[in-house]
Amino acid sequence: MFQDRYKSEPVEDDAYFLTVVRYLYQKPVKAGLVISVEKYTWSKYKEYIEGNEITDTGFTLIMFNTDREKAVKSFIEYINKVNDDVCLEISEKRQVTDEDIRNIIKKLCKVNLREGYSLSVRQIERLTGINRGIIQKLQGDNNPVPLAPVELKDYLDNGKRDQSV
Repeated sequence: MFQDRYKSEPVEDDAYFLTVVRYLYQKPVKAGLVISVEKYTWSKYKEYIEGNEITDTGFTLIMFNTDREKAVKSFIEYINKVNDDVCLEISEKRQVTDEDIRNIIKKLCKVNLREGYSLSVRQIERLTGINRGIIQKLQGDNNPVPLAPVELKDYLDNGKRDQSV
């Protein structure tokens, strides 16, 4: 919440919604910005406690109790409860390199690449689901190449088309 770019994730049930609410209100405390939830200036926490007509606190409070006084008391207890809530844990994706892909294909295909299987670009496209342009790019040529048979080992070992083909 206090670093990097904005991130989001779906909140699909009431229990997780309340977890996210507590996570957001406790984040300034866990980050060491304040010593308690109510001390954070930029929070709407006080509006839940004191009530107002600007913030729709009713949606959240009704999950605790239909009686506002009891709901506020439960809300305060819930928000201030010590926990290990984790939200918005979106793993960062890293770019897969050509070498990574070559190693994955070698491992998954369990092919002795020295046997020299001849595959066409179309065969590779059909079998892997990888589009022809990407396959041709992996060959190392910037220009389009004819769909003549090529050596799989050249794709996987060197990332370039064998010039003798």
